[in-house]
Amino acid sequence: MLRQRTKQQEVPVKISALAASLDEIPPLVDDHDDKKGMHTIRLDTDYDGGKPAFLAVVVLFGVFVPASFFGIANLFLSSPIDSERYGLEPPPKYESELLANTRLTSAERLYEGHVQGPRALTVHDGFLYVGTSDGKIVRIKDGKNETLQRRRAPCDVADREQQCGRIMSLKMNPDGNLLVLDAYIGLYLLNFSTAAYDVQALVSMPELVEGRRLQHLHDMALTRRGFVYFIDVSGRFGRHKRVYSLMSRPTGRLLLRGPTEGAAAQFLFDELAHPTSVLVSEDEDSLLIAEASRARIIRYWIKTQKVGEREMFADNLPGLPSVIRPSSGGGFWVGFSGIREENRFSLLDWFSSKTALAKAITKFVPMRMMSWIAYRSYGLVVELDAAGSIIRSLHDPSGHVLPSVDAIEEYDGFLYIGCESRDYVTKVKL
Repeated sequence: MLRQRTKQQEVPVKISALAASLDEIPPLVDDHDDKKGMHTIRLDTDYDGGKPAFLAVVVLFGVFVPASFFGIANLFLSSPIDSERYGLEPPPKYESELLANTRLTSAERLYEGHVQGPRALTVHDGFLYVGTSDGKIVRIKDGKNETLQRRRAPCDVADREQQCGRIMSLKMNPDGNLLVLDAYIGLYLLNFSTAAYDVQALVSMPELVEGRRLQHLHDMALTRRGFVYFIDVSGRFGRHKRVYSLMSRPTGRLLLRGPTEGAAAQFLFDELAHPTSVLVSEDEDSLLIAEASRARIIRYWIKTQKVGEREMFADNLPGLPSVIRPSSGGGFWVGFSGIREENRFSLLDWFSSKTALAKAITKFVPMRMMSWIAYRSYGLVVELDAAGSIIRSLHDPSGHVLPSVDAIEEYDGFLYIGCESRDYVTKVKL
């Protein structure tokens, strides 16, 4: 029962709209009347029923209804990823050797309009070999170019890679023939000893390797004896779903194929965290492997008493490493497909400790939007010394010239850089 108060009891209090949403609302007062056995609930304010009712409707339909819908949908929809909590260290500061500059912004552009999406580069005997997004392999020297491989229609365009393939890595083998690694097709050889540059399949993607299907071949390394080490980014996702691989638990694999004709590929180990690049050390006793989703590079021993062991080489890198290549100074060049910077949002860092949230968001946010958020346009190359420490860096903070760095080759005092979203090769004087 509510008891009407007398005029002497009323204490009018005006509540602003802001106060009503905060904690300035006067408390409820329990007025107990022992004599009549009644409890009176009083609100010490003048009450305007219109605004709170309107706010209640807004909250109900603007917050609770959508939240309930997504909550129910979250229970029944399955996430495309299977993430695990790992947590990254805070990103490094861009200072000292990492201090931002415009070395890449002012770089020279070569063959603009003639090499679409130069994702694969290698240099041999003064020739620059380029693998493009429209399926060409181009050999360039002194401004002259020759097309060694060209796909026929409808595979002569850049937007049909799932059906037609995507060249990811090029290497010259000890016999002087060109090895080609394709994300969708597999590993094959261009035989330069034949007039038509005959193609020989070495590892075909439709075929199983030790009973398992390959998903996303990305990079390879070659020994002087012709052994090929190559990586499969994920055991679950193809290249077109690589952002899911970046956010999922590690399923990447390292494989080996021997130099003899008819040799079968074999798995060396798996559970790599979105591996993107592999490099054989100069003495060929170990491999360096970039793990993009952990922002690090590990060393894997293939000789000595440590054979089969893994150890950290470079940790907490300033981005997602995409390629590792040797430098003339005895160290290594590392390019990045996305960056991590102190006090700036990084999807990779944010999701690394929020696995449940990552799984929930991937149920509703389109894959293309996830990719757009994950990879910020910023060109970055760092040089590591032999111990894995950063000794210098080259930047394009605008991301206009190089929004990402996907291929690197040092030759004759210059650094040649490829980006899969540009139609030129970038040349930087060192």
